[in-house]
Amino acid sequence: MHVLIISVFTLCSNLAAVKFAPGAAKLAQEFGITSNIVASFTVSIYLLGYVFGPLLLSSMSELYGRLVIYHVCNAFYVAFTIGCALSKNTAMFLVFRFVCGCAASAPMVIGGGTIADLYIASERGKVMAVFALGPLLGPVIGPVIGGFVTERLGWRWTFWIILALVHNFGVDLSETSYI
Repeated sequence: MHVLIISVFTLCSNLAAVKFAPGAAKLAQEFGITSNIVASFTVSIYLLGYVFGPLLLSSMSELYGRLVIYHVCNAFYVAFTIGCALSKNTAMFLVFRFVCGCAASAPMVIGGGTIADLYIASERGKVMAVFALGPLLGPVIGPVIGGFVTERLGWRWTFWIILALVHNFGVDLSETSYI
């Protein structure tokens, strides 16, 4: 069950990285962004969070346990995703999106450690294959879903939908590392 939950977190994390991309033009129009660089940055700053998040999260998971990191990052992710959906200006959106990226990196960074805690070496291959589906499928289906949602409901709904997915999976995790 842990692996399924972490795999869904990883999928949602990767979906969120690119799901918003089709809505970037509408956000730029709404916020009056005229620079193509800033408009592109609204998408890529999430991935910048993916760069900085692991620097802290990997070592913190060894110190405090993986469960604490999962729950804290999930709470941050939920809060700052709400912030993205409710943003009033570009600066606000960029800050919230960066923190979302940092928090969303948790399942990618410590998911392998969780699997190592739960499974013996001979069983890990199949489990890692399931875990790896998130990073593989997210970037493929994210823009398709994001384009549909943006056209039908608006760019802000890309965040509300990903929020609903993430929020429903975070309660069933228990600690896997007791070192």
